[in-house]
Amino acid sequence: MGAARGASSSGPWARSAQKRIQELPNTRILAVKVDGRRGWVKRAFPAEKNVWHGLMGLAFRLTKNPFFVPTVALDAREAAEGELARIRKLASCGVNVPEVLAEGDDWFVLADGGTSLCTLVRDAKRPFSERQRMIETAAVSLAEVHQKGRWHGRPVLKDMVWDGQGLLFLDFEEDVGRFLNPEQCRLRDALVFIHGLFRVLRKGDEQALAEAGFVTFWEASAPDLRAAVLREVRKMRGLYFFGRCVRPLLGGDGLAILTMLERILRERPSRP
Repeated sequence: MGAARGASSSGPWARSAQKRIQELPNTRILAVKVDGRRGWVKRAFPAEKNVWHGLMGLAFRLTKNPFFVPTVALDAREAAEGELARIRKLASCGVNVPEVLAEGDDWFVLADGGTSLCTLVRDAKRPFSERQRMIETAAVSLAEVHQKGRWHGRPVLKDMVWDGQGLLFLDFEEDVGRFLNPEQCRLRDALVFIHGLFRVLRKGDEQALAEAGFVTFWEASAPDLRAAVLREVRKMRGLYFFGRCVRPLLGGDGLAILTMLERILRERPSRP
């Protein structure tokens, strides 16, 4: 990977990263510190397809629904270079992403951006209002990414972090732009985000958080994206009715898909 503006291949962050890689050669994500500041080394490891990826690929071939598009990149170096390019492109568009501190042939270092949003919003010890603010910030921030003409690729809560004041997006491994046009990428983002809300936030007052996240995202999204989501979901009515019949047999992802479809189908097209 070529060094980029603001990212050194020989400075203190690079030396710290190389030292940690030598200490833990089989670890993909490594924490490093320089002058009290924390960063994360991300290494180019080959991805492995699992059963879920296979099922998603089959569903995409059968339905052409962007939600199911397979995005596993098996070439590790190509995936890492692509992720760096997407981070820089989003940063140039004003999207909150981690700073690239250093990079090497098969690794790069990102500045620490805070605590996983998934962890924070599921912490029942935190006031509900605080967790709701985080979820609504995530929803509005993703809608703003779409309004800039960009997309994330996999905007789930674990791929967002909170530093106490605001939110950063991270983990841009999934190169959906290789398979879909920009409109389809944003459509997929919307479905993945909504599915992720209902997948993660399922217990107690978490359900109210999921609803708040959905409503905020829906209202903040452009009318054409809302219309596209409704059109796509209506094509999935067969899957919805089948899911209702086998609900007791569904796992977490299946139940979240069913909940997502139920919730979106309650919406009505926007008036012109």
